[in-house]
Amino acid sequence: MTDHRIVITKDNCSTVKAVIFATGHCDPLLGKEDLEIYLQEFGIRGTVLIDYFLYNGSRKNRYICYNFNGLHLDISSSKILNSVEKPIKDIISDFYIRADGLDLSLLNEAQKFLLKKGVLV
Repeated sequence: MTDHRIVITKDNCSTVKAVIFATGHCDPLLGKEDLEIYLQEFGIRGTVLIDYFLYNGSRKNRYICYNFNGLHLDISSSKILNSVEKPIKDIISDFYIRADGLDLSLLNEAQKFLLKKGVLV
């Protein structure tokens, strides 16, 4: 199983070009080269958001943005976001409603229930 999943955003959706989701206890950046190849294949260039919720819970570093220059993720460009704009919240909410095979072991039962209902925790 991969340690991440990627959703490419629509052009008019946001300044964020792709959202990468941690799917369990592994940091998606451990597979940085694979992420870069995937983003290259889709012609992504610009801001990429990683949602670390299933990696580290709802800590304040849940959302981190990185710049992707078309070839590489610039780790030095990381920026922690306290919240995300509504179009991105909608993408994240939809992902957790529809996604199967996620490692939800960090979450309590209430958090699991809310995620499946589309409520961001």
